[in-house]
Amino acid sequence: MNAKITGLLVVALAGILGSFLAIASDRRAGKKIVLICGVDDHAPTARGHLEDLRLLKHSLHNARNIENVQVHLCEDGWPDDPDVLANADAIFVVGGGSGRGDEPHPLLRGDRLTVLREQMERGCGLFVAHYTSFVPCDRGGDQYLNWVGGEYHRQPRHGKRKRYTAVKHFDTEATLCSPEHPVSRGLEPFRFREEFYHKICFKPDDSRLTPILSTQVPGVAEPQVVAWVIQRPDGGRGGCFTGGPCRENLRVRDFRRMLLNAILWTAKIDVPPEGVRLKKPRKPRRDSA
Repeated sequence: MNAKITGLLVVALAGILGSFLAIASDRRAGKKIVLICGVDDHAPTARGHLEDLRLLKHSLHNARNIENVQVHLCEDGWPDDPDVLANADAIFVVGGGSGRGDEPHPLLRGDRLTVLREQMERGCGLFVAHYTSFVPCDRGGDQYLNWVGGEYHRQPRHGKRKRYTAVKHFDTEATLCSPEHPVSRGLEPFRFREEFYHKICFKPDDSRLTPILSTQVPGVAEPQVVAWVIQRPDGGRGGCFTGGPCRENLRVRDFRRMLLNAILWTAKIDVPPEGVRLKKPRKPRRDSA
């Protein structure tokens, strides 16, 4: 065998070995979850949710019964590298809404909806929380109904903006709507104080949608669904929690477990029978915003 053929064989074997190692590395890395922290225009600082998402990331990386999950936190509202989203299994977004224009909303700037649509079309999951569920009917509304199943709804009427969805801050006990769903694993009814969006706009008779949490809103006759998930026909998954993942509530075991279970399910990760097993949450850093 001459030197040229030997060299070609060496190159070919190196390529095969490199591909094998890349596949093995991907398997070890497992699923990838991207957490996006947008500007919170409710908060006294622009980084009001950052410590909340850091706690969720810490919980996913340190859960006692979850392995091989990558969690990437985008601290400034959107990843600098577009490849961060290109291979994500699920995207979780919390930040501003469009109540004061599109600029505070982390998904309505520039071509971000287009980028997000590309991820949805390949089957990526999307879960949003609180004010990020607030999108205009003519810019993001239809996409939200398709991707996450519901939206905070407000639209122009006779030159004025009429609000359909309502907002209320109150103490409540969350009711599990679908105890057999994987997102409900390990959960028990729990009490907490929250600002909920309710009277959400859902698609009529949406067979894709499964309610997860409901609550009795003071002054409203019917219990209101405040957390839900959907199984999209394209194979992707989505969902929303209309409350906010704030530090105080994230220290309520079942509250935090519900969000973590929902993130895993949206990424097509099997939720353990007992739900995510949590370690005691660390205290926020004193120098955090």
